[in-house]
Amino acid sequence: MLAQDCDFLRLDASNIRCRRCNYSRRWTRADLLPKMNCRPLLVRPPGTSCVHRGGELRRQECSSCQGRVQVKVFACPLHGECTVEKPVGVQVCESCPDRKPPEDEAPPRSSVLLNFRHGLGDNVQFTVVLRHLAELRPDLDVDVECYPVQASLFRGLCRRVLSIGELTNGEHDVTKPVSWREPDQTYPDSPSTKAEKHLREVHGITPRLDLCYYRIAPRQADVDAARQYAAEVGRPFALLHYQGSSYRSQKNLPHHIAVVLCRTLLAAGVTPVVLDWTAEPTACTAVPGVLWPGP
Repeated sequence: MLAQDCDFLRLDASNIRCRRCNYSRRWTRADLLPKMNCRPLLVRPPGTSCVHRGGELRRQECSSCQGRVQVKVFACPLHGECTVEKPVGVQVCESCPDRKPPEDEAPPRSSVLLNFRHGLGDNVQFTVVLRHLAELRPDLDVDVECYPVQASLFRGLCRRVLSIGELTNGEHDVTKPVSWREPDQTYPDSPSTKAEKHLREVHGITPRLDLCYYRIAPRQADVDAARQYAAEVGRPFALLHYQGSSYRSQKNLPHHIAVVLCRTLLAAGVTPVVLDWTAEPTACTAVPGVLWPGP
């Protein structure tokens, strides 16, 4: 599919969405109808091979194409004449109900690289999306690009997990940053998290309840490393993740409250392990006895 400008539709006072590729964004007066490369994220390449299509008969100029484009017209025992995909007054194979692909033709496939740069909880939620794509889009080869510390979450749920910045030599049909927006409505037939919002609005998939569960597939080496870390702690411990990377004012725990929580845990004989990837130590991680693996 050729790239073209997005055709935005005003959803409400704050948001717009492309009618063609479902890309959504915040609306601003300074950028009322932004022009950007529009390409539906997960479009299955149309099959056009057909056992009925014969040899080329002639070439005809395309009236809807830019420039002087000559379209090949082929013989067809069912429709007399046909073209592969351009309509010039004869049957078009791409949309023909009588098209019969060769028996040895492989089903069409496409590949997509999803760039996911979000926090710990969002990465876990994204496994719901990957489970749906694996189950409902078997024609799609999905690769995920993420931070190295997050790679173990996605193993086994997609074809490959790549580190941010790793070269792919342009091998993917589509490369797209993942728009991971906060849910703004309640769905009657599924959970109403970021994952279900993303499935509906970006991929056009109605979530299935049996796939709306978080799932990870740690390797034995990951399990062994976790057990070794737990043994090194040497006593009961609690994992604490109180500094998110989005909507911080609405969901982050203030540092002074986290300090009180950590001191309460320490007094009860429990070691707090802070799983926040901040660049610098915080008041909480500076409390003696609190473990912080670091950024």
